[in-house]
Amino acid sequence: MNTNSLNEMVAHHTKLAIQIAETMGHTLDFSSESIHRVEDILDNYSNDYASHDDMIKPLDREVWSIAAIWGTYVGEVMRMELGERCSWEAVEGGYLLDAQGAKANPILKAFKRIVNGPEDNIVSFYDIIGEKMREHIQKGQEI
Repeated sequence: MNTNSLNEMVAHHTKLAIQIAETMGHTLDFSSESIHRVEDILDNYSNDYASHDDMIKPLDREVWSIAAIWGTYVGEVMRMELGERCSWEAVEGGYLLDAQGAKANPILKAFKRIVNGPEDNIVSFYDIIGEKMREHIQKGQEI
């Protein structure tokens, strides 16, 4: 995936997240507080997922397409907070955040949140991984 395609995909998923959130009564404004709203939304998806018996659960690829929307939004908030030293990187099968070599996969985390439930809380991911990426960037600047 080239850089233009990657940027278009990120912009598309981010726009979808904002639009879908609005239909659910949530406003996503790229603030750290908006991650709590994403957690609420993912909780709804997770409860719906858990309510289906195994014979009619959504396929992984269906859950992944939902996770891509919400994980991309979370990643965009993280990228904006971390600044120019953080960017999206295309990898086989998708994309992830790269902050000078420290990598994070908010899409995978959103997927796990839907499938596993609250134990894979997206707010905790945002807080803990975001802090580790900030520390990694700061260490790189000290060298």
